[in-house]
Amino acid sequence: MQPSTLSHASALLWNYLRYGDRGVDAVAERVHDAAHDLPNGKFDKRSARYLPQSPFPPLLWRPQCGRCQFWEEGGPGESGRCHVVGRPDDGFGGEAIHPRGWCALFTPPSDEPAFAWVRERLIPDGASSVRGEYHPSVRNESAGGEPSPRRERTIPVTGPDDDG
Repeated sequence: MQPSTLSHASALLWNYLRYGDRGVDAVAERVHDAAHDLPNGKFDKRSARYLPQSPFPPLLWRPQCGRCQFWEEGGPGESGRCHVVGRPDDGFGGEAIHPRGWCALFTPPSDEPAFAWVRERLIPDGASSVRGEYHPSVRNESAGGEPSPRRERTIPVTGPDDDG
């Protein structure tokens, strides 16, 4: 399996639309198995199209290595690693993977809904996708839901004709 940005992204989208989060997990398992079938157990950075810095603007595109399902945080003073990309002899730091890097095999983390960052871009709910926060959508009070604690933090605005 030679990684391709278009084929991986389309497989993620197709499986998500068809099977939901189970479909995304199936794609992740397929990538993981393909990587470990290789002689060194990982894709090299060149074939995975790894870039040490994401080519997309941070407020437009959240997927980056530090948010990927295959990301493994490094210890204190160490860089992170990827379970499927990076060999000791690779350029850009060998096995070291930068958390703001990007590759063609990005797969959303399994603990949040796939493509949640797209919904956050279209309908912001107070979550900072740059910091990696995910909040389920805010319930509407008129629909009988509980008010969100985030709505209670609004600052009251007084006009010039208010006495105080």
